This record gives sequence, structure tokens and C-alpha cells, in this order.
Amino acid sequence: MKSWHRLRWTVAAALSTLVTAGWITLPAGPAAAVTAPYEGLSYYIQTNSPAKLYELGCQMGDLDYSRAGTQHTLVVLQFGGPTLVNGVQGATLYAGPNSTTGQILAAVKEYAHGYWYCAGSDTSSVVEVGIGTNNNTGTSYVTSASGKAWAQMVSSFGTWLGTVPYGNQVLAAGANDIEPGFGAAANARAWVDGYASAYTRRLLNNGSADGCPSGHLPGSTECGTSDHPEWGPEDIYRVSWGSAPSYPLPQIYLTNGVQAQQWYWLSRYAVSSHGSKMLFAGSATQRRDCADEACSGTDNVPSAGYTQLYNALAQNSATAMTPPGATDFSGYYTP
Repeated sequence: MKSWHRLRWTVAAALSTLVTAGWITLPAGPAAAVTAPYEGLSYYIQTNSPAKLYELGCQMGDLDYSRAGTQHTLVVLQFGGPTLVNGVQGATLYAGPNSTTGQILAAVKEYAHGYWYCAGSDTSSVVEVGIGTNNNTGTSYVTSASGKAWAQMVSSFGTWLGTVPYGNQVLAAGANDIEPGFGAAANARAWVDGYASAYTRRLLNNGSADGCPSGHLPGSTECGTSDHPEWGPEDIYRVSWGSAPSYPLPQIYLTNGVQAQQWYWLSRYAVSSHGSKMLFAGSATQRRDCADEACSGTDNVPSAGYTQLYNALAQNSATAMTPPGATDFSGYYTP
């Protein structure tokens, strides 16, 4: 009898090792119905006007006020790719004026003010504001120096929030739409390393996993695009979760679920190669953007994108989790 118990323990231990390594899939149980969180309203920003950002913050505050219960909303304000403005670190904006990190910070402060004011008597809800950039402006600008400057700006925002009445309802974060199709892996990793060297607030990667497999554990070179084929799963891991400040907030735009499956397998990669799953900040969709211009197959509603990610992660007990947030991008915010 003792030998049988010892054998059962040995088999169970071996099974656990194989699951942890990602070699076999152990279902987490039947997929449970999940209620997606209310989505935040994210934007591609074309202006550095504090007054215009106040209006956007007010819009989010109004919406959270109208929603039942206490909200913890996730928002990304995407300011375009890194650049230099007369030698000062900044971002390109989207068809707007190139702006320094100081100009961006001044505008985002008014977003926080607008949210607090328009949330009114709802003094419990909180919005986390990811001040966003991307890796699409080339090797001269997507650098460790620009990542460090971005972290310093985000930290300044967070510190300032501690000095104003509405700081209890607004959280600071950095964000970066990192996509393999945008640029070289080495530059994206350098930018994240720069951010990590000076951060006090987390970094949301609201990007994609271009080229990564959606049906199996990725091999070392199985991500990337024809323009940037050097990307591998380790690069996606490093910019999304492997760096201390980083959390994945992946694009789940595709209605066919492929992007959710890519991130499931990347979390399996994290387990097998680094010993622990990715913890997702939430899901990102672009339904409101698609309302402005036709999208074919990339117009997930926020609840569908969130559910796809949740269900994909739930396929395996080693990756299963409930992401706390969701956000949805609109088209360019025009002043």
C-alpha cells in the first residue's frame, strides 16, 4: 500500500512539473461565465492643450459617475512615438505638434482634474491613466534615454497627484504600444530598460504579439514580421512582463480570438522559461475607433475582447487568472 501511495505521489509530482514547464495542458476546468469590467475610454492624442485634456477627463468622470458601483477604470492616453523637441525628450503626437514631456505632463494633469470634477459625488471610483507612447519612430528615438525620460515624467505625475485633492481618484502609469511590426526588438527592449531605470509607476504594454504562434508554445525565433523578423517570445516577454515595471495590456482586436491565443501561449512561455505566468492588467480593444472608420474582423467589443483573453488564459491552470481591467480605443482625438 505504501509503495502505491509513493507511486501516486511520484506521478503527480511529474505531472505538475510537466504542466509548469508548459509541455502539457491541464485544463483549468470548464470555462466559467465571466463579467467583463467596464472599459475605460482610451485615445490617440493630437493635442497638448490642457483644456482639451480636461474635457477628456471630464468625459471619463461623467461615465464612471453614471455607472453602478465603484469603478477602477483603465485609460491610455496615446501621445505618439518618442522624439526630440529642440533637444528635449518628447513625443510626436498624432498629426499634432511634437511635444516635450513637460508639455504632455501639463496636459495630463488637467485630464486628472477633469475626471475628479466630473465624477462629482462619486468619490470612490478611480481611474488609472497610462501616459502612452509607441516604438514606431525608429532607432534614433526609441532609446534607453527616451524610456528613462518617460518614466521620470510619469513619476512626476504620480508625485504631483499626491499634492492635490483629486489625487485619491487618479493613479499614474506609463504605457507603450510596443509592436514587433513597428521596430527592432533591441530598441524596444532598450526603451523599456530605460523606463525601468527610473520608474516609480508601472508600465502597461498595450501592444501586440505580431507573428507569434496561436496554437503552440513559441520557439525561440517564432515571432516578428517580415520587416522585423528578429523578434522572439523572449523579447515580447521582456517588454511585457519580464522587466520589473511591465504589465501586459494586450490588443485583443481580432474577432476570431487569435490574439488572445497568442498571449495565452506567451504566458505559457513565461511559465516554461521563467517559472511564473504573466499577470495581465486587462485587455485593449478598438471598437470606438472602428465606429469612425470601417474595420474588418478587428472590431471586438470590449466585453468580447476581455472574454476572449479570460477564456484563453483559463485553458490551463498554470496561466488562468482574471484580468482586472479593460480599455477601448477611440479614433484620433482632434482638438
